[in-house]
Amino acid sequence: MGPARPVDAGPVDHLVAVHERGRTGEYGAFERAEDPDYRRDLLFSYVDSRDGAASVALALAAAEPGFEVYDIAASDTGSAVPSAELCAHHFPGVPVREGLGEFETLVSVDKARDRLGFVARHLWREEYAAQRAAEGGATR
Repeated sequence: MGPARPVDAGPVDHLVAVHERGRTGEYGAFERAEDPDYRRDLLFSYVDSRDGAASVALALAAAEPGFEVYDIAASDTGSAVPSAELCAHHFPGVPVREGLGEFETLVSVDKARDRLGFVARHLWREEYAAQRAAEGGATR
C-alpha cells in the first residue's frame, strides 16, 4: 500500500486571494458586489485565502479518526445586496430564517465555528476598502 493521501472533501471555488492578480488582487472583483447575480453560483459566499488556510490548520489540529465535513466561508455574503433581498430575488417563496443579519452568509458556518473555533478574520468590505484606499481610489 502506498503512502497516505489527503482527502479533498470540498470545493474551494469561493476562495479569494490577496495580491495575486493585478494591484488589487481578487478583491478588485468585488466592484461587482452591487449586482444581485454576483457570486450567485456560490450562494454569495467567499472566504479569504488566509482564512481558508487557517481553517485547514484548525481542522488538522482537531483531527480524529473518521471523516468530517465543514463549510468554510466568511460570516458575511460577498454581495452589497442585503441577504434577505438576495433570497427574495433568487429564491422566491423559500422561507428565510428569522433573525438573518443584514449581510449574513447564507452558508452555515456554525459547525466550523463550534467544533474548530473557525472565525473568518478577513472580510471583503474591509479588504476591498483598504485596497482601494491604498490605490488612491474611492471606497464604498
